[in-house]
Amino acid sequence: MRNGNLATMLLLPMDGILRGPDLMPSPWHDPGYNRILWIQGPHCDVRPKDTVVDTIVLHATVSPTLEGTTKWFQDPTSKVSSHFTVGKDGSIIQNVSTFNRAWHAGVSKDVEGREHVNDFSIGIEIVNLNDGKDPYTEAQYNVVNNLIGMLKQLFGAGTMQRIETDTDTAGDLQLEAGVGF
Repeated sequence: MRNGNLATMLLLPMDGILRGPDLMPSPWHDPGYNRILWIQGPHCDVRPKDTVVDTIVLHATVSPTLEGTTKWFQDPTSKVSSHFTVGKDGSIIQNVSTFNRAWHAGVSKDVEGREHVNDFSIGIEIVNLNDGKDPYTEAQYNVVNNLIGMLKQLFGAGTMQRIETDTDTAGDLQLEAGVGF
């Protein structure tokens, strides 16, 4: 993590994108249970003006490792990101500031029919193959619940009301009520 005080680290650059201070570990090592590295991904932008962030979208990575997902989010050709990714051991990688728009929901609408879900949501990827056989771990459940609690504090418990999961149907992302979290 780069040295500096919080005020210096939180100054927004001209493009409005708040970037994280951490670099990709080499060799790779997960940060550890409930510990976070902020490895800024390139696939994000500024949210529309006056957007109220009121939704958390939980995704399965369909990748077996936190390292693989982080590398994919760094790949210039992927055009995807999330705000956070939670590994099997409960390690956390932050990819995008919660004040910016991550590109996790693609062409999407939520359960209420609101389109452009990336505009008003926080994306949390959870390392899981999403094949019905790969279980989520107790560490993942605990850490995702911790993240949700932190996000409710950050955005206001009265504002952050929706937790949804993704289901991919006909190329468009459809969201449904979050299960298990």
